[in-house]
Amino acid sequence: MMVGEDLMDINKLPPTFANKVVSSSSDDESVDMERWAPAGESSDELQAVHLDEQIRFRELEEEQERLNSSLLSLSTHFAQVQFRLKQISKADPSERDRLLKELEDFAFRGCTDLKLEKQKCSLTIDNERGDMNQQKERQKILIAHLKQQLEDLEKYAYESGEGDLPSAEVMARQKAVIDKLHEKVQLDLELDRMSQCDLQKKVDEALKKLVNPIKAKEQLVEQLQAQIVDLERFIGFLQTEVNDRLSNSVVSLPIVPAKKGSFMNLIKFNQKFERNQLKQTLQGSHYGDERARIELAVDAATEVMEKYLLLSVDIDISHSESFSKSYDEIFKRSEEEVVTVIRKQLCPAMRDLLKHGMNNVVKHFVNFAPLGCYPGSSRSARSTSVRKLEHVWDVVMYYYDSKCGREYCDAPIRRLSQSYQLDIIAGRSVTSKQLLLSTIENITSTHTRLKRSPDSMWKALVSAALNEKKLPSWIRTIFCTEQIVEQCFASWSYVVRTGCEDIYQLLERLHKYNFHLPVDLAVRPFHQMKDAF
Repeated sequence: MMVGEDLMDINKLPPTFANKVVSSSSDDESVDMERWAPAGESSDELQAVHLDEQIRFRELEEEQERLNSSLLSLSTHFAQVQFRLKQISKADPSERDRLLKELEDFAFRGCTDLKLEKQKCSLTIDNERGDMNQQKERQKILIAHLKQQLEDLEKYAYESGEGDLPSAEVMARQKAVIDKLHEKVQLDLELDRMSQCDLQKKVDEALKKLVNPIKAKEQLVEQLQAQIVDLERFIGFLQTEVNDRLSNSVVSLPIVPAKKGSFMNLIKFNQKFERNQLKQTLQGSHYGDERARIELAVDAATEVMEKYLLLSVDIDISHSESFSKSYDEIFKRSEEEVVTVIRKQLCPAMRDLLKHGMNNVVKHFVNFAPLGCYPGSSRSARSTSVRKLEHVWDVVMYYYDSKCGREYCDAPIRRLSQSYQLDIIAGRSVTSKQLLLSTIENITSTHTRLKRSPDSMWKALVSAALNEKKLPSWIRTIFCTEQIVEQCFASWSYVVRTGCEDIYQLLERLHKYNFHLPVDLAVRPFHQMKDAF
């Protein structure tokens, strides 16, 4: 029994150990025996057995998964066959043959191996990914090659004089400029995160911080200079005595009614009748030519202003310095062209049209202004004198005197408001009529001292009216006044016949433009000479 149990125990051991035990027990004469490993020690044979078991277990799992997928495919296939059989049983006899043929083809087609299909799909996806990566690498290489060729082409074109500066060089210079701006203006720009609008706002804010203090200082200096000049004028006004502005001799001119002319006075039989001969007579003259000239002048001014607006486009930062200089020259020529059209075409045309039918003389009522700072507080003495009318500006001055423009402009309240550049007088806003009187006073005070002609002062008034967009309004205010119409113009004149209404809409076409015409153009050279000395 003991021997049998020992043999059974030996059979349970691994083959190598069993052979050793058998060989040692059978060979009694052998003295050298190999020492066994202690119990519990891991050996290579045990690890190999364990590894074989894991591999076998994995194979069994894969086999089970394959059987499950095959069973699923087979069940699906049988379900399709069963569905087709039911479809054939319920189909019409005419379609059964076709359905049986399709069932036969489907039945002998076989089941799909899902594992094999998954392997094919994975291989296809891996191949596609590899192809995409290779294609991306090729595209990167191609893009780099094309960039290099483009840079070489731009460089060759620039060196040969047929192209602009290469883009790489432009970007390098722009980067240098931006880096310098970062140092001077202290710009903190995040080009990769900020949008274009944010970048523009950031640059504008930085430039405002740099420019605003300079502008504030300039405005403060100009305001102080203006206040000093106005204060000197106000002090001089308070210290001076009232000048005797009246002439020593006061005469009156009787009004002689015009004789009614006959047709024989218009045409003389002893002379040969020629074209436009009636226009040479007093009654036969018409304002058609002057009206046409003012319309042509307005068209010319409109054309120049449209061209000026097309040129008023902001210069891009990327433009070169030479281009900006030429751009400034174009602007300078455009402004000179605008001034030329207004002063040499529009002003003479308006002067000739408004002068049509103007009387040679007019009775003038002179006000004797009282003493004091408030001339309107007492009544003024009135006297009549004769004033010659040789220019349209004489009519403007007649209107200015008739509306007591001198007293209005010399009032202390008006002087103080003008000193501090206020648009409010005695709690009320300045009206168009008050602005007209102030403009006439400024033009008269600046031009009369230097003995400028009435035509220069008329051009200055038209320029100021265009700057304020009040040219039609001021023309109507002056030349539609009842006193002006009755005293300064004949019954057949343009002003009396039309009331200046036909040119009102014509001149309103100029309101859509922003004019910045120089009002002191006739006296500017004298001021420059004074500044030079």
